[in-house]
Amino acid sequence: MKNERKPPLRLLQEEALARRLPKNHPILPKVHNSIEKRRAGYRGELNMDYHLTFLPHNRYTIVRDLHLTDQFPFQIDTLLLSPQVIFILETKNIFGELFFDKYSKQLIRTVEGNENGFTNPREQAQRQSYQFQNWLIKHNFPSIPIEHFATISYPQSIMKTNDEKLFDRVFHTEHIVNKILEFEQPYSTSVADSKMIRKIHKTLIKENTPMKINILNKWGISPHEIIKDIQCPTCLRYPMKRNHGIWFCPYCMNESKEGHIQAIKDYFLLFDSPITNKTCREFLLLSSRRTSQQILNSMNLIKKGTTKSVFYIEND
Repeated sequence: MKNERKPPLRLLQEEALARRLPKNHPILPKVHNSIEKRRAGYRGELNMDYHLTFLPHNRYTIVRDLHLTDQFPFQIDTLLLSPQVIFILETKNIFGELFFDKYSKQLIRTVEGNENGFTNPREQAQRQSYQFQNWLIKHNFPSIPIEHFATISYPQSIMKTNDEKLFDRVFHTEHIVNKILEFEQPYSTSVADSKMIRKIHKTLIKENTPMKINILNKWGISPHEIIKDIQCPTCLRYPMKRNHGIWFCPYCMNESKEGHIQAIKDYFLLFDSPITNKTCREFLLLSSRRTSQQILNSMNLIKKGTTKSVFYIEND
């Protein structure tokens, strides 16, 4: 059993922000830099997913990109559930020479002579294991043993340390299956049955709540700075014009029946509020209330309220 990994919500929010800022906006280079880092992290997690396909079939229930709450919110890149043991996997896609310092508990990266400090992913994975154990207890689930690993998905990165035991827990992602098979051997006794594992999995999916931040506040952007209208998916210019139910780009002559879909998605990613007929017209620069209504009704949104107080929220 497994769920598909989706791009992180924060990445989608920043991509929407980049689409909707003027090209000369002073904050845009920093937004693009953040996007590239988040895309690299996502590629690392997809690389982990690939290697996990080589695990023995149906040995584990795999749950990806979990956002849970113990005393405080915490996030797990990849969780492997079984009746005998649980594995928590933290994945980093970091390039360079990586030194894991035993004393400062810090990861120090060196690229072309320049050093940068990072949180040690082993410490992150260990902390997540504590928090997840508390989560199990809070929900009255059996105390299944938990093992944790941190992996580096960039194969050219050179890892060094002054901690001889560190590489038991930290290694390149390509070694993950062998490590799992090695560490699972002592756990021959089932603590939970398959029914209980399914119950834990169902509860995890139910309580998985990716945190949506106010991305405009995070970057110090005013709503008035956001570009409205429909962006052409081909040449990426604004605006597209609507004629007889078709969006038309006056620059590259591209036509689209669904040009509004990404714009509505951008609205939800950027603004922490439902969308109404009025706000839809304002964001898409539409003059027709009827057209706006047709667009909203055509999308997979949840409709709430009555008459003039109708609004729409995303259908997760």
